Amino acid sequence: MTKIIINFIAIITLGMIQVSFLTTWPKPVSNLNLILSLVIFLILISRYQQGLWWALGGGLFLEIFS
Repeated sequence: MTKIIINFIAIITLGMIQVSFLTTWPKPVSNLNLILSLVIFLILISRYQQGLWWALGGGLFLEIFS
Protein backbone atom coordinates (compact mmCIF):
# COMPACT_ATOMS: atom_id res chain seq x y z
CA MET A 1 0.00 0.00 0.00
CA THR A 2 2.81 2.42 0.79
CA LYS A 3 4.46 1.60 -2.53
CA ILE A 4 1.31 2.68 -4.39
CA ILE A 5 1.16 5.94 -2.46
CA ILE A 6 4.84 6.68 -3.11
CA ASN A 7 4.39 5.99 -6.84
CA PHE A 8 1.30 8.21 -6.94
CA ILE A 9 3.14 11.08 -5.24
CA ALA A 10 6.09 10.64 -7.63
CA ILE A 11 3.78 10.77 -10.67
CA ILE A 12 2.14 13.95 -9.41
CA THR A 13 5.52 15.54 -8.64
CA LEU A 14 6.98 14.71 -12.06
CA GLY A 15 3.85 15.97 -13.79
CA MET A 16 3.93 19.24 -11.90
CA ILE A 17 7.63 19.76 -12.64
CA GLN A 18 7.08 19.02 -16.30
CA VAL A 19 4.09 21.32 -16.73
CA SER A 20 5.22 24.12 -14.41
CA PHE A 21 8.96 24.46 -14.91
CA LEU A 22 10.16 22.71 -18.04
CA THR A 23 7.83 24.57 -20.41
CA THR A 24 9.50 27.89 -19.53
CA TRP A 25 13.06 26.75 -20.27
CA PRO A 26 14.80 27.06 -23.67
CA LYS A 27 13.88 24.79 -26.57
CA PRO A 28 15.76 21.49 -26.02
CA VAL A 29 14.72 21.24 -22.38
CA SER A 30 11.13 22.43 -22.90
CA ASN A 31 10.43 19.49 -25.21
CA LEU A 32 11.52 16.92 -22.60
CA ASN A 33 8.74 14.63 -21.37
CA LEU A 34 9.74 13.41 -17.90
CA ILE A 35 6.95 10.90 -17.43
CA LEU A 36 7.51 9.30 -20.83
CA SER A 37 11.26 9.09 -20.16
CA LEU A 38 10.66 7.45 -16.80
CA VAL A 39 8.15 4.97 -18.24
CA ILE A 40 10.63 3.89 -20.92
CA PHE A 41 13.36 3.59 -18.28
CA LEU A 42 11.13 1.47 -16.02
CA ILE A 43 10.08 -0.82 -18.85
CA LEU A 44 13.67 -1.42 -19.95
CA ILE A 45 15.31 -1.67 -16.54
CA SER A 46 12.60 -2.74 -14.12
CA ARG A 47 9.29 -4.52 -14.42
CA TYR A 48 7.09 -4.10 -17.49
CA GLN A 49 3.85 -3.97 -15.49
CA GLN A 50 5.15 -1.20 -13.22
CA GLY A 51 6.00 0.86 -16.30
CA LEU A 52 2.50 0.37 -17.64
CA TRP A 53 0.96 1.56 -14.38
CA TRP A 54 3.23 4.61 -14.46
CA ALA A 55 2.14 5.30 -18.03
CA LEU A 56 -1.52 5.04 -17.07
CA GLY A 57 -1.15 7.23 -13.98
CA GLY A 58 1.01 9.80 -15.72
CA GLY A 59 -1.25 9.97 -18.75
CA LEU A 60 -4.35 10.45 -16.63
CA PHE A 61 -2.69 13.09 -14.47
CA LEU A 62 -1.31 15.07 -17.40
CA GLU A 63 -4.64 14.85 -19.25
CA ILE A 64 -6.54 16.20 -16.25
CA PHE A 65 -3.90 18.82 -15.45
CA SER A 66 -3.62 20.18 -18.98
